[in-house]
Amino acid sequence: MATTEQQSPPNQSPRDIRRQGKADVAAAKARVKADRPFWKKPWVWVVAVIAIAVVSMTMGGGDSGETAGDGDAPEATSAGIGDAVADGKFTFTVSSFDCGAEKLGKGFLAEKAQGQFCVANMSVENTGDEAQLLDAGSMYAYAGDKKYSADTGVSLSVKEGQSFFLEEINPGNTVTGIVAFDVPLDVVPDQLELHDSPFSGGVMVEL
Repeated sequence: MATTEQQSPPNQSPRDIRRQGKADVAAAKARVKADRPFWKKPWVWVVAVIAIAVVSMTMGGGDSGETAGDGDAPEATSAGIGDAVADGKFTFTVSSFDCGAEKLGKGFLAEKAQGQFCVANMSVENTGDEAQLLDAGSMYAYAGDKKYSADTGVSLSVKEGQSFFLEEINPGNTVTGIVAFDVPLDVVPDQLELHDSPFSGGVMVEL
C-alpha cells in the first residue's frame, strides 16, 4: 500500500517569522486575560458601575430638581482650588477648573460638547491601607442647585481622563488627570462633589 510522505514546512522568511512571533504573543496575552479571575476583568467593573447608576436612579425617584441638601448630603467644607480634601481613602486636590472648551481630544477620538466642557484638573492620593477604585462617574459639578454628571466619553477616550476611569490606586500612590463636565454655554459651575466610591458621603470643593 502506498504511503504519503509528510512534507516539512517551507522555510519562513524573516518577515513571516516576525508575524508569527507577534501572533504567538497576542495569543499568549489572550490566554492570560481569559485566565484572570472574573472580578479583575474590566467588563465586570463596567457592569457594576452601570448597575449602581440604575439602582441610584431607582432609589432617587422624585423630582429631578432635588438639591444637594436632601438625603445623604456631602460633607460641608470650605476647601477650594489648591486645597487637599479627603473623602474615605482618597485625598483630592483640584489644581484648576476651566470652562469653554467645545471639544476635547484629537482626531476620531475627540469628544464634542453638547454645550461646553468645564474641565477640572486634579490629583487623587490613596491615603488608606488598601487599594481603592477611582471612577469619574462618582464626581459631580454644581451650578446653584443644578447637578451635572461627569462626561464618561471624555474619561474613556481622552488620555488625561483615562486615569480617572475605573482606575485602581494602591495605598500611598497618587494619580493626576482631568474630569470633564458637559454643561450649557451659559452655565459656570461653582462647586464640585467628589467621592472615593459611589456609596461614600462625598466632599464639596468651592470653585
